[in-house]
Amino acid sequence: MPSRAARRVLLALALALAAGGCEDRPRDAPPVILISLDTLRRDGLGPYRQGRPSVTPHLDAFAAGAAVFHDAYAQIPFTLPSHMSMFTGLQPDVHGVTTRTRRLDDKIPTLPQLLWTAGYATHGVVTNLLVSGRFGFARGFEGYHELDRGLTYAGRVVARTQAILSGLEAGRPVFLFLHFMDPHSDFSQLDANTLPYYSPAAYRRDLHADELGREFCDAADHCASAFLMVADREERALSPRQLEQIARLYDAGLRYLDAELGRLFEMFERAGLYDDALIVLTSDHGEEFREHGQFLHAQAYTETAAVPLLIKFPGGAYAGRRVDGLVESVDLLPTVLDVLGLPVPAAVQGRSLLPLVRDGKPVREVALSREKPETGRYVLRTGHYTLVAQPGSERVELYDRADDPGERRDRSADQPDRVRELRQRLEALWADNRRRARALAATPEAGGRVLTRQEEAELRSIGYLE
Repeated sequence: MPSRAARRVLLALALALAAGGCEDRPRDAPPVILISLDTLRRDGLGPYRQGRPSVTPHLDAFAAGAAVFHDAYAQIPFTLPSHMSMFTGLQPDVHGVTTRTRRLDDKIPTLPQLLWTAGYATHGVVTNLLVSGRFGFARGFEGYHELDRGLTYAGRVVARTQAILSGLEAGRPVFLFLHFMDPHSDFSQLDANTLPYYSPAAYRRDLHADELGREFCDAADHCASAFLMVADREERALSPRQLEQIARLYDAGLRYLDAELGRLFEMFERAGLYDDALIVLTSDHGEEFREHGQFLHAQAYTETAAVPLLIKFPGGAYAGRRVDGLVESVDLLPTVLDVLGLPVPAAVQGRSLLPLVRDGKPVREVALSREKPETGRYVLRTGHYTLVAQPGSERVELYDRADDPGERRDRSADQPDRVRELRQRLEALWADNRRRARALAATPEAGGRVLTRQEEAELRSIGYLE
């Protein structure tokens, strides 16, 4: 646990950066739980499946008691910077933690820090190397539990959460950050796994998993995620049956995850946390099934940038409310602080979603996503349009989501005026991010190895590294 002196330093930092004063403890001090379901596509959950049968009954029940956001986007389809944007309320270009060799600058406060200085007990349970405490995620947590990795994760997260709850100090509010990895493509080297998306056998019965064999291995013994990476790199054609099986395997993993989340919610109810809790459930990014020619999550089209966002407010407020309007992952931090009556650091780019939920008042006109640094492409979304562009390049793509929600038909040649307008907006955002980064004067520690070579090999096996 951090020392009393360290706590005073953090509190002074939070107060110095906040727009206004801070009480010792937020009003009513409800439990706060942030649940991140790594690599969960928005259309993976029942409320977003658009007529397809749901595979997530427990999450659907949770959604019935929550506000459901229908136009939420991640800042980047890459676990590390996406989660850092959730934790800081800053765009990746501003917080600067955009590669696995960078750590968050100490000058930038995070959500767990702000809640801890406000009197919360803070605990995190994570299952992905890219949310390791070494990148700065552990700052502000009294306990940051990095679990052993394997083919299934959710049961481990639920078990560790139960242990944490049993040891909490009575009368003190709690903040939990729970990270689940199960929708992700899986480790090739563990247990001779040959499936791109893994789940326990009970959830694959309708897939005839015993007949799959080595269908997702090639002659060079690239299996599972490695098979998908090579298929992308070599532009291999897959049969319609293989493509269908890949999507069905992903859904099987969601069924397993959903069952474990059902256990988690029951645990919260038994502990007396659920009804009064503020629970935010979202994803860091989605997943591609070759809608735009690739697997995994390198591009920032709707299948990877669109994320589910469900917020259960204390006491059941706004339960079942459908929320339209653009929102972003950076909006989570200011929303949580607003609900708690705590000040928001002045540098935060996100905006509280309470006006949108409460009154339907839009909080933003555009949403900005970017791809991994090596591609250099950015995606600007308005309520109807999507522009894909890159600094220094005249090549653009334009999609009208009103009649093309999957962003498949490029209309840039037909609407040059619209392209020009949106390009100007995008360039203004690029300039604003540069200005904010300079003003913040954050210098993410870079140049050293944050993860070991073995850990980088594990990331390579699930599609993060070439």
